[in-house]
Amino acid sequence: MKKGNEPKNFRLAQRPLSPGAAIQREIESRGWTARDLAQAAGLSEGDVAALLRSSVSVSSDVARRLASVFATSSDLWLELEREYRGG
Repeated sequence: MKKGNEPKNFRLAQRPLSPGAAIQREIESRGWTARDLAQAAGLSEGDVAALLRSSVSVSSDVARRLASVFATSSDLWLELEREYRGG
C-alpha cells in the first residue's frame, strides 16, 4: 500500500465485537447457560438476554458484576460497550 493510502482507522474496516458476543463467548467457554450467568451475577434472566442481544448498554454496575463473575476488569466491559456503541 502506498504511503498516504493507509486506512485512517482499522476499526472502520470491521465492526467492533459487541458486548453481547463477548459475554456469549465467556459463558460458552465455561459450559454455562444464560440462566447460570444470571444466577452468578445476580441479574434477571431477562437482563442477561438483553445483554446477549446487545439491546441494552453495559452499565457500570453490570460491568462490575461481569468482571467479578468472569475474573476480568470492569473497564474491559465498559470499553467493549464504548467501542461497540461508537462512543
